[in-house]
Amino acid sequence: MAVASIPARYVNPVTEAVLNALSDVTDVEEARRRIASVQASTGKRRPAWYREERIADEFAATLVNGAVLAWGQIFANEPWELFYWADADRGTVLWREKL
Repeated sequence: MAVASIPARYVNPVTEAVLNALSDVTDVEEARRRIASVQASTGKRRPAWYREERIADEFAATLVNGAVLAWGQIFANEPWELFYWADADRGTVLWREKL
């Protein structure tokens, strides 16, 4: 489900479009399908600065503004989260699997 609020510095037309696309999704598989279509529509390559730091991290999409969407779990058996990475050091959670 979409996160109730994200920090103001991450609110932009791109994040709003992603949140809108996921607004009615509660199932992680459906969320993954929708985000895969985002990647297919942008056709942008994965930026060199993005790296998976945990075993469960998975690249999902590069957005038109160059930001990255990535799936991740902090610990096994926790909900999947969709992270928005503005760059290698700054990001926020946009969507979290409802258990």
